[in-house]
Amino acid sequence: ICHWTDRADDESMLLSAIRSGAGGVDPFIALLLSTTAADQRACAAQYAATMGPGSKLYSAPAPRQNQKIRIGYLSGDFRDHPVAYLAAELFELHDRSKFEVIGYSHGTDDRSEQRARIAKSFDKFVDGQKFSDREFSERIAGDGIDILIDLSGYTESGRAGVVCRRPAPIQVNYLGYPGTLGAKHIDYIIADHFVLPPEHRPFYAEQPVYLPDCYQVNDSKRAIAAQTPTRTACGLPDDAFVYCCFNNSSKITPEFFTVWMNLLRQVPGSVLWPL
Repeated sequence: ICHWTDRADDESMLLSAIRSGAGGVDPFIALLLSTTAADQRACAAQYAATMGPGSKLYSAPAPRQNQKIRIGYLSGDFRDHPVAYLAAELFELHDRSKFEVIGYSHGTDDRSEQRARIAKSFDKFVDGQKFSDREFSERIAGDGIDILIDLSGYTESGRAGVVCRRPAPIQVNYLGYPGTLGAKHIDYIIADHFVLPPEHRPFYAEQPVYLPDCYQVNDSKRAIAAQTPTRTACGLPDDAFVYCCFNNSSKITPEFFTVWMNLLRQVPGSVLWPL
């Protein structure tokens, strides 16, 4: 609700915990603070250390007749969620002559059209919501996954306790959490030069794999609304310049809000539209 009365004191306490090595700070929360890139890596590393030793569960893959590369996508967001809306077509477009693609879900089955589409897009879809971390990691290792791509990272729906057991020989951080996971058991992060500028590479535990243009995949089949609402229907003035912020309120900090208020003061007839 952007109630910031004690924010400065709370932020100071959390930054002190990170910088002293005391840990205990959620890395996702650290992204919302006035942290440096070095702070963010330290926080992620402290958190990753609580996940366990990162021992390897996988064994050398058994010979497979078709020799396809077996890719696993792990996510808690195979549902009506932004990650699902971005990545749905990605799973459908894998070259099945070269890759076998398996989806590992640890989130809620919301019985949405998006969930049904995503489940159908994989060669195999595993609903592991009720699995323990060990059970889930053992299932992935047993399936002989060559490359495991974690789409959740340290977001609310993440299952760091699964990937820390190293169920696959190559493990990748992608899409849902474009910050470092600070963990030795994550080998790569898929990025672009905007999300991960080259000068920030020392602050990532992962080796970056740069896509040539934009790291964020999207869905060309996504339906566009048949009707565009009027300004009046949205409660907006007809003649105003509209600034929009459709982010979660946790991402609105006093510093950003101050910038926005200064903009509104300097641009006559402008309004801010948050959702």
